[in-house]
Amino acid sequence: MGSDIRTLLLRAISLDTRSISLFRVGIGLAVLLSLSTYYGIYREMIVSYELVSLEMIARLDPVKSAVYHLPFHMAPGVIPWLLPAAIVVAALATMLGYRSQPACAACWLLMAMLQARNPTVTNFGDQILLVLLFWGAFLPLGSHFSLDRMQGRVARRSTTVEASVPTFAMLLQFSAIYFMPGILKTGPAWTEEMNAVWLVLAQKWRAAPLAELLLPYKALLDASTYLVRPLEMVLPLLLFTPFAQGPARLAAVAGLWGFHLLLAVFLVLGAFPLFAILASTVLLPTAFWDGKLLGFGPVAASPEPLRFGGARRVSTWACAGFIGVSLIGAASILAGRDQAWSPFDRLTRTFYLEQRWTMYSPDVLGFDGWLVAPALLSSGRRVDLMRDGDPITAAAPPAPWSGAGARRTSYFDRIYEVPDLGRVYVEQLCEDWNRDNAGEPAVTAEFHCFWVDIRKPGPQVMERDEMLFRVDCRPQTGG
Repeated sequence: MGSDIRTLLLRAISLDTRSISLFRVGIGLAVLLSLSTYYGIYREMIVSYELVSLEMIARLDPVKSAVYHLPFHMAPGVIPWLLPAAIVVAALATMLGYRSQPACAACWLLMAMLQARNPTVTNFGDQILLVLLFWGAFLPLGSHFSLDRMQGRVARRSTTVEASVPTFAMLLQFSAIYFMPGILKTGPAWTEEMNAVWLVLAQKWRAAPLAELLLPYKALLDASTYLVRPLEMVLPLLLFTPFAQGPARLAAVAGLWGFHLLLAVFLVLGAFPLFAILASTVLLPTAFWDGKLLGFGPVAASPEPLRFGGARRVSTWACAGFIGVSLIGAASILAGRDQAWSPFDRLTRTFYLEQRWTMYSPDVLGFDGWLVAPALLSSGRRVDLMRDGDPITAAAPPAPWSGAGARRTSYFDRIYEVPDLGRVYVEQLCEDWNRDNAGEPAVTAEFHCFWVDIRKPGPQVMERDEMLFRVDCRPQTGG
């Protein structure tokens, strides 16, 4: 009886080593895709210290800055340019399975440095990528189709099933990413008005053009709102069930892929949906590889033997400790705290384990907004510096399609929240304009947020103008 219970528990937390190896390839590719989304903004947002200085970022997040900014302080002219090259090398080593676990750990550290340099351009997908890299470094990544195996650094195994503390951590992390938003969606749009999905698609600054095709079907979208929270909260049951594990895990993977494909089609989220699809391959069950779900291949009369361990004792205990820290972070968020209970706050923040999975939680607001930088020129003309000197308009701008555009949107969200960041941005806009338009320089510039009620039908046009501040664009001369 005891051995049967132990077998069920181990089966519940198991992963197939072939899926783990496929995850290794996918997560390495996700790192390269994430890096590619910085193309077009890397010099401006990472290399330049004028727009987003280390000192300003340190005020936004002193904990991470104290740990990850040291190389930038030591060699400010070198590290920002070496960092992407190092990321590419580590990602390729991970994909090829060369020193798989150290390479994955290097990807995590280097991506953490990149995100800590300027967290204002990071998004939900970046958080997911970091935590999966973190737990992935504890897994036996090189078990299959890897240079590690070809070169004899990985011992051949009698089973493809791995049940260990790290596999439990990976399953728990996937559960938290989707289960916690389901718990935290407590606002009226999710629980009373039941129009959250429609409101998400109506935010034209973040919705893709195809979203407009669905907006007329409000009743259908409202009905789909009823499904979101239950589907998010049922995922852990599918991942941790020891019974019919093959169909359950495959249903979970198919659901995740379908969900993220829909996000990619209807929302502007950069490479985030692709990250999630690539990473969720780690959940593919043993039955998928053995062909049993497709109606061919031998059918096992009893469960395969499972191993508890698979990692060195020290790394296993370290992984268990980090699981505890993550659970404390998650419990703190669920309890409504802004940070983990002291003294665990510094640990969760330092290792990016805060578990703040709050996308569209607790509510979806019924209004949207965008930023405008009206400038008064020396000729008396007024232009919008954020749109290359175009006339000021109350119409919503088109949503950005590129990964860099999605990152810039994240930056705009943060500069609305942090006035000092926004002021530096507008001053830089003034400087750029005056450099390129010396015959018609800007005298003053303002920073506004145009708000619109997205619940009203018809084109979205500004209804409320919120002025945040004004700056003097004239060059400062010494007295």
